[in-house]
Amino acid sequence: MYVIRVNNDTYNNHVLWGPKIWDKNEMQNFLFERFQINFPLQWANPNEKIIEVNEEISIWPVIFTNDPTRNKRTEFLDGPFYDWGETHAEQYYVVQTLEVDRAKSILRDAVKKARKIFIDQGVSYTIGDDDYLLETNVNNFEGGIPGNWYLKRIISQELDEDTGTTEYNHQKTWVTLTQDQLDDMSSTIKQFIQDKFDLERTETEKIDALTTLEECANYTFTPSSIQYLVERYN
Repeated sequence: MYVIRVNNDTYNNHVLWGPKIWDKNEMQNFLFERFQINFPLQWANPNEKIIEVNEEISIWPVIFTNDPTRNKRTEFLDGPFYDWGETHAEQYYVVQTLEVDRAKSILRDAVKKARKIFIDQGVSYTIGDDDYLLETNVNNFEGGIPGNWYLKRIISQELDEDTGTTEYNHQKTWVTLTQDQLDDMSSTIKQFIQDKFDLERTETEKIDALTTLEECANYTFTPSSIQYLVERYN
């Protein structure tokens, strides 16, 4: 990876391009469009040398350091910054502390994401002796003449009671439904979606009441299913 470094009164060791892979045309175009400099470059830089464009502008190979550990609820990575060595630049980040309002916003976003995942999973619905998966994020019914619908029949399911998540094995099959069943399915879907929004609202209200970064860092989501999804997807 490479960066274009500019060191003058306007840009004090500032990176204006990159880090990106070596791209002869893109770097030449950047130098011309930004500084009106025509500077010929090779198609590759196999020895990864520092290239001096002029006294102020140079192209540097970059080595990346590992990101420092941080609490993603209350801290963020500031940067990138660069140490300029004799043969390359070293890119690094610095851990900074978030404001309380920003930390609370991160928690609220996590709950919102969990609510979307819950809804995307769909809701189980029984017709006769079989269970079907009613999808709540897309149109539930596909094709067919009136009264016949193409649904996902659940042939097995594994529910993790600690996380509230379910893994379904299913197959699509035609089902003949009465109007009462269609109405009940519609009500089931609407209630399922409403329950998840209510859950998000309740959790958001508790987050809004937090006042310190320590409270944000130690906050436990309820129910445990939200805690699981937050830890898994954030």
